[in-house]
Amino acid sequence: MLKYFIKISRPRFWFYLAGPFLVGAAALESLEVFLDPWFYILFIYFLIPANIYLYGINDYFDFDTDKYNIKKEDKESRLEDKDIRKKLKVFINLFLIISIVLIILLPQNLAKLLLVLFLFLATFYSAPPLRFKRYPLIDSLSNVLYIFPGLIIFALYSHNLALWSVIIASWSWAAAMHLFSAILDIMPDKKAGLKTTAVLFGEKKSMWICFFLWLIFSLVIVLNGWLLPLSYLFFIYPLIPIYILIKKIKAEKVYWYFPYITGILGFFSFWYLIIF
Repeated sequence: MLKYFIKISRPRFWFYLAGPFLVGAAALESLEVFLDPWFYILFIYFLIPANIYLYGINDYFDFDTDKYNIKKEDKESRLEDKDIRKKLKVFINLFLIISIVLIILLPQNLAKLLLVLFLFLATFYSAPPLRFKRYPLIDSLSNVLYIFPGLIIFALYSHNLALWSVIIASWSWAAAMHLFSAILDIMPDKKAGLKTTAVLFGEKKSMWICFFLWLIFSLVIVLNGWLLPLSYLFFIYPLIPIYILIKKIKAEKVYWYFPYITGILGFFSFWYLIIF
C-alpha cells in the first residue's frame, strides 16, 4: 500500500519541491545551515511527505478529469478503488497533522507563515470549495507553491524574505511549468468541464505564454548576474516551447524530460552557490 502511495506522489517530480529547498539553502551562503537538524527535517518533509500530500490531494479530487487522462494509464495512477481512496484520505490527514506540528515547532515566524501559505495553496489547488485549478490564470499563478520550500528555508535562517526579483523569476518558472503540464490535459479537462488556462487559450497560445514566462525567468537570472556564466543554461526553458512550435511536435514528447532538465540545472545551481 505504501508503495502505491509513493507512486501517487510522483517520485520523478519530487525535486520540484526539494530542489528549490536545496537552492534556497545554498543561497544563504553559510555551511552552518547544513549542520542544523532543521535543514534535514525540512528537506525530508519536502522530499516525500509534502509530495504525497500535494499529489495525493490532487488525485483524490481529480477523479472527474483523471478518468479521461491517458497519463494515468502508464506514467501515473488513476485512483479508482474506493478502499484505496479511503486509505489515501487517512494518509492525507496524517501528513496534514505532521505539517501543523512543523508549523508549531518552526523557530521563526516568517518561515511559519510561508509554510501555512504553502499548505493553503497545496490543499486548495485541488480541493473544494476553492479548487484553484478550475479557474483560468489562477490555476497557473497558484503554482507559486513550488518555490515556497526555497523561501521557507531562506526565511528560517536569514529572517527575511528572498529578493522580489528572485520571487518574480521563480514564480514565472513555476507558472510556466504548470501551464505546460496543463497543455497535456486539455482534452480530459475539457471533457470534465474544467476551464483551465490551457483550455482557455488553447495549445498554441499556451505554448507562447510558456515561452514568455520562461524568458522572463531566464532574463531576470542573467541580468541580475546570478550564477554567471551558468545562468545562460536556463535559456533552455524558453527554447523548448519555441522548438515545439517550430517542429510542430506534441508537448508530451518533451514534458517527461523536464524532471531531468530541472534536476540537472538545480544540481549545478546548488553546487555553484556552495562553491562560489
